[in-house]
Amino acid sequence: FQGISSALQHLADVGIIEIAGGLVEFTHDLIQQHVYEGFELEQRKKLHLQIGLFLGWKTSAVNLLEGDFKKKMYLSHSTNDISVISERSLLCIATDQINHAGPEFVEASQRNVFAAWNLSVGKEISASFNFGCALHYYDQGISFIGKDFWIIEFLVDGTQL
Repeated sequence: FQGISSALQHLADVGIIEIAGGLVEFTHDLIQQHVYEGFELEQRKKLHLQIGLFLGWKTSAVNLLEGDFKKKMYLSHSTNDISVISERSLLCIATDQINHAGPEFVEASQRNVFAAWNLSVGKEISASFNFGCALHYYDQGISFIGKDFWIIEFLVDGTQL
């Protein structure tokens, strides 16, 4: 990792990024956007998938889908402040990342899980009467497993509702 550390330090020295306590941030949104758009679409989708998987599995998704919504404590390395982030919020972010990747980048064995994540997030959002946004998540869930299977798995069976 020595090569990466020196490259990151060079970027920090010229003002492109800031390094604080193990976190790396771009100094401006336009720089971040330019770097992001520099990646090929397929690379971006794979990166979204990796981020979504990492965040999603950190949420104890099994507990989330069973309705056991807990809060976890996360330590911010840059300020040493403790922030409380609900696992629901983290699952929403993870689901958005997976949705950015799309079903074509997801293994068939994982599609039911991501459909269920979309269902869980959609139900949470519809509880606050944001039905348009909830519909987006339901549509995304359907894109992972297909409409017929969605109806059988989540509507007819009823165990997921």
